[in-house]
Amino acid sequence: MFLFTISSIPSAAQKAAPAGWRVELEEGKTARSSLTINNRCSAPHLFRVRHKIKYLRFEQATDSILVGANSSTAIRALFDSTGLKSKQYRDKVIVECLDCKKEKTCHQDRDELAVELTVTKPGNRNVANSLQPDVAEKKLTSSQLRRVTNDEKFKAALAVVAEQNESVDLKSGRLMTSPTAPNSSEIAFRVTAKGTSTPGEYAKLVYMEQPGGPPLVFFDEKQTGGIAAAKIVQQGGKKNKGGFLGCLFVSWGPWTILNSSCRYNFWCFFKSQRAIYIDETRTRKCPNGVVQTQTRTVKLHCGC
Repeated sequence: MFLFTISSIPSAAQKAAPAGWRVELEEGKTARSSLTINNRCSAPHLFRVRHKIKYLRFEQATDSILVGANSSTAIRALFDSTGLKSKQYRDKVIVECLDCKKEKTCHQDRDELAVELTVTKPGNRNVANSLQPDVAEKKLTSSQLRRVTNDEKFKAALAVVAEQNESVDLKSGRLMTSPTAPNSSEIAFRVTAKGTSTPGEYAKLVYMEQPGGPPLVFFDEKQTGGIAAAKIVQQGGKKNKGGFLGCLFVSWGPWTILNSSCRYNFWCFFKSQRAIYIDETRTRKCPNGVVQTQTRTVKLHCGC
């Protein structure tokens, strides 16, 4: 029973086996794809995706992904052959459940996904297996920008950004289209802290148009602002033997997940201002016998 499935949005020839991710790509090209994490258990669980592959990048954090009971969550990925020679590369991605063992009837644990990238010289790709060209990205025209900025949902999103002392760079807007979805498009704008180039809590504001429904407006690429400041509590030991300073060079243990919950979040404007959070804890023992416990709250994503 695998924890994942693979789907393709891309630009490259891609074959999916039950436990394999095979992509064919010309030198210097990129290909978009996605990895879907499947939770077949009767309770929500946290999953992590790990890899050390230089040519593969996931477009969101993968260290703690909450997947609902008996449901799936897709994470977007990008293959990039820039700087690679024409040959076959074999690697692996590890998908693991962080807390499935807490549920007695849940038997999901850890799986390895074989990754195989075949890089070819330009013009030498297997035409029979090739898909469509890369997702096209271009600068907005003035008429396209007017159409977006006149949308009431987009105006509301700009107001939300302004209230958080951040700003949207309208000149940064980029239109993205794909031959595989000719009637759909995404327009992404950069969000920064006001008067700086530092990304906002969400680095992008996206305007998406798709057939059969109204345009969608949402925030994307959550930054580290989702992590609340950690608090430290000390227990035991003798305070006259180094105190807190005695622990400065002692490493913390790993973070352990305590629980997950749905809470209010102002930024999740188009998800009813609700978000999934997890509470985590870790400990360390100081030379003077003091045991320190550190806790923090991490926002995973908007919507519950």
